[in-house]
Amino acid sequence: MTGPDLAARNFHDVSATEANADNFALMRTVFNGGDTFVFGKSGVDRILDFKDDNKDSVLLKTGALGLADDLSAAQVVELFGTGIGGHAALDFGDGNRLVFVGLDDIAVILDDLLIA
Repeated sequence: MTGPDLAARNFHDVSATEANADNFALMRTVFNGGDTFVFGKSGVDRILDFKDDNKDSVLLKTGALGLADDLSAAQVVELFGTGIGGHAALDFGDGNRLVFVGLDDIAVILDDLLIA
């Protein structure tokens, strides 16, 4: 599936660097190789430097998104996984989208997705 063009949306770019870590409430950073991006009800966010293979992870705040807290990572990807502007994304509706710039297959985040 494809979605609307990101250029027409308001969004937050998130890149995990020590210099900007304090600027993003949705990002907890561990500067020894792995980042945890925390996503709740925050509009459209783009992760610019997501590293697969258990280097980075995404923590979904199900309560903030109005989702059941017993969803598995596979269910989240199946229900909300999509493509937006050629990038893999999770679209939770109501304007809440998490876009993984540079990834084209949302399934690669399965082992990096934490549900809380």
